Order: sequence, then structure tokens, then C-alpha cells
Amino acid sequence: MNQLLFPYIFNILILFPVGLLTLLGGKRGGQLACQGKFPESEGFRLNHQSSLCQFFVFTLRGPS
Repeated sequence: MNQLLFPYIFNILILFPVGLLTLLGGKRGGQLACQGKFPESEGFRLNHQSSLCQFFVFTLRGPS
């Protein structure tokens, strides 16, 4: 296996559960994903979800 693929595999293993938790977990899921360090708000959750989605999509795309 190519050594350059390891970061992509680790990204998928980490981002997928955290992304699902913030996406499907509601307010409680957002607090668990951020370890309660930020106040709960729709805007923060939306921003967090969109950046995780972007990282996940480009990770699945892999090196080009």
C-alpha cells in the first residue's frame, strides 16, 4: 500500500463518525463533537458540518 494513502484513511476513520454525530445528533451531537467548548447555535453547527463535508469529499477523492 502506498504510504501517501495513510492520511486519507485516517481522515475517513475520524471525519465520518464526527460528521455523522454533528449531522444526525442534533444539539447534543454538536456538543459532543465539540466537547462542549462552544455554545450551541445553528450557524456554528452548519459551518462545522459544511467544513467536515468538504474535508470528507476531498479525502474520498484522494490524491490527484
